[in-house]
Amino acid sequence: MTNTSLIMAALLALACQSAAFAATNASSPPSGGNAAFEAAMAACSAATAKDSRGGPDMAALDACMQTKGFTRPAGPPPGENKPGQR
Repeated sequence: MTNTSLIMAALLALACQSAAFAATNASSPPSGGNAAFEAAMAACSAATAKDSRGGPDMAALDACMQTKGFTRPAGPPPGENKPGQR
């Protein structure tokens, strides 16, 4: 291969890698958060009673969030280890 062919092959590989990276990131959620969710969480956190540790009562917080249209997804939070996993 000549130097020009090597450079063209490297540029093509870089372009393919960039396209694959862009496609992967296009499906990820926005990092800025959801303003409506944040506002509902702030309002519900301020309105709910505190538990024995000083945090919001989770049952009351969930009920408040549901009245505002946000339902907690079933299952463990993302990234939390499941039994049998490390």
